[in-house]
Amino acid sequence: MLLTSIFLSPSGLSDGEPLPPLILENIRSFQKRHSRIPHKLFGQEELTAFIEQKFSSEVVNAFVQLKPLAYKADLARYCVMYEHGGVYADLSYYFLRSLPVDAHRVIVFRDFMWSSPWDTSNGVFSAPPKHKVFEAAIQMICANVRRGYYGNTPLCPTGPALFGKALAMVCEPQDLVTGVAGLVGKDLVARAARDIDLPTDEKAHCLILRDGIVAVKRKRMGSPGLLDFGVAGGSGYSDLWRRRDIYATDVDASAGFDVGRSAQDEKFRGDRGMSMPWSVADWFDTAPRASPGFLHRLIAKLRR
Repeated sequence: MLLTSIFLSPSGLSDGEPLPPLILENIRSFQKRHSRIPHKLFGQEELTAFIEQKFSSEVVNAFVQLKPLAYKADLARYCVMYEHGGVYADLSYYFLRSLPVDAHRVIVFRDFMWSSPWDTSNGVFSAPPKHKVFEAAIQMICANVRRGYYGNTPLCPTGPALFGKALAMVCEPQDLVTGVAGLVGKDLVARAARDIDLPTDEKAHCLILRDGIVAVKRKRMGSPGLLDFGVAGGSGYSDLWRRRDIYATDVDASAGFDVGRSAQDEKFRGDRGMSMPWSVADWFDTAPRASPGFLHRLIAKLRR
């Protein structure tokens, strides 16, 4: 298992160049609260090499085609967590408590539902290695890249909307431990998190599990990327999404798969050839052998 962090920026970091102080503080809090698990900070070159080594050419292509660095980081975190398991955390979070790692269950936080009722934060979560939710998320991103999919909000192609949908498709309620993302008064947070700088917002974005704050997000609501931490440059993913410019090349939505791919490229295809449909309802229509998760039952009920 690993504690996984990802740092992607337009300019990257030069050899020997330190990370911004606030990011270092956040990483140290992550390590301190999970001292028995080794920590790894991945940059873009390491992630590219990792994905090329461990995953199919379609996953590599998706990583290359996604233009927003935030979207690349989304795909990369699913890949690393599929391989290693453990705890993933965005660099913007400061940890007040540890996040447990369960041998079988995924521990996640319900998000603010900007896009859908199943939005789930992909900024902090834990899981065992080889969990099926990451396989589903990777498949869905590859399908989105292949089709040039945008969805209703910038969170749909790779982020909380997709992650929540993947959880709903492959997990039963007993497979999950669920906390919530919430806005907590800064005075209350300051008492729990002494001596750390918080954003200027009136309330702090916190991740709450079992009535305790696990982590605090140290960036303003809506602030792009890591700008609040002194990492500038590049367009935010929301801007690229609004301009319909999240993919490096135009994608032919009718394009099929190359049937001559190697055996390695079958890794994430399964019986359905990774031909992931556009909607959750379509997924269950075309996958009768799929595990009957709670969303499956909900859709069936609504159709009666």
